[in-house]
Amino acid sequence: MPHRLSLHALEIISDHVHLFLNAPPSLAPDRITHWLKGSTSHRLRRTYSHLKRSARKCDGP
Repeated sequence: MPHRLSLHALEIISDHVHLFLNAPPSLAPDRITHWLKGSTSHRLRRTYSHLKRSARKCDGP
């Protein structure tokens, strides 16, 4: 993502995460969410490759 995001707060709960970000107004929230979910999934699958076989897609509603 070419834009700068500033993380102001982070809260991790058992089944989800809350982020409070500062982003340029030209960057739509859905694009931020898409990028964060994609990069997080990629890193988790690379780090925990043994979970790939048993993990199912959990994108939420």
